[in-house]
Amino acid sequence: MKAEIDIIIVNFYSEELIETCVKSIQNSDFENYNIIIVDNGSDTEILSNLTNDRIKVLTNNENKGFGHACNSGARESESEIILFLNPDTQVNKDTLKNTISFLTNRSEIAVMGCQQTDGQGSIHKTCARFVTRKNYFVKTLKLNKLSKNIFKSYRMVDWDHKTSREVNHVMGSFYAIKRSLFNELSGFDEDYFVYYEDLDLSKRVYNAGGKIYFNSEIKIYHETGGTSKNIKAQRLFYSLDALLTYSSKHLKNSSYIPIYCSVLFLEPIFRLGIALLKFNKSEILNTLKAFRLLYIKRLLKR
Repeated sequence: MKAEIDIIIVNFYSEELIETCVKSIQNSDFENYNIIIVDNGSDTEILSNLTNDRIKVLTNNENKGFGHACNSGARESESEIILFLNPDTQVNKDTLKNTISFLTNRSEIAVMGCQQTDGQGSIHKTCARFVTRKNYFVKTLKLNKLSKNIFKSYRMVDWDHKTSREVNHVMGSFYAIKRSLFNELSGFDEDYFVYYEDLDLSKRVYNAGGKIYFNSEIKIYHETGGTSKNIKAQRLFYSLDALLTYSSKHLKNSSYIPIYCSVLFLEPIFRLGIALLKFNKSEILNTLKAFRLLYIKRLLKR
């Protein structure tokens, strides 16, 4: 049945987290929703027990990436607002009601994100600027550690996220977007396996004239890294590979080429040096594994 909002959750071996996430939605003050869970080949029976009139489970036989799964869910959606929600999140009682109210009354806003906190109440800094050559090197060389106000990374760690404002990008862990523009832009770019596909979509929203808004009055709980904290080498590989994909699509060669060279040749030295200084054997091994995967894809398979 058609609802005011369709909530799309992608699962990849995160069934216990999804159960908690779904319960938080069911316990909220808003009832006119549908939940579409897209299972990326986890082969589990837990999800089938969640199915009811408001919850649909789609199963992919193979994992073709986060963006592909989100698009699969969106094709099953009919609502005017689509919310992409991480399985390691929990909404508050009024989260959905306030999200609908805000986006319905603000026609100029195409995408909305919300304030996300952890179990200790600390606010996650989830907004970002679009990647440029300058802010990429600020982050890579950790210059923002010297001064957040002078050296600004593309991750907005220089801002406390306690107030509401327009931004370039809100994290895909809670990404509410109006259906009309999502369809106009053909959804997520499936060239990304995972990471940066949300930033890519925000960039295309921005280029199309849509506004992106971070609403600090609307809140959720988010267990950061809950779905990928046990695969650190793969996570680093996917993140670096996605950064290169994003840069090749949205930056001129004068910016893309320096970033490409830095990711492949400067970052491994820098990351390994930090890991060696910390005597962190696990970090050293994960870094080596990640860059091995990156070299195979970006250099050996060219």
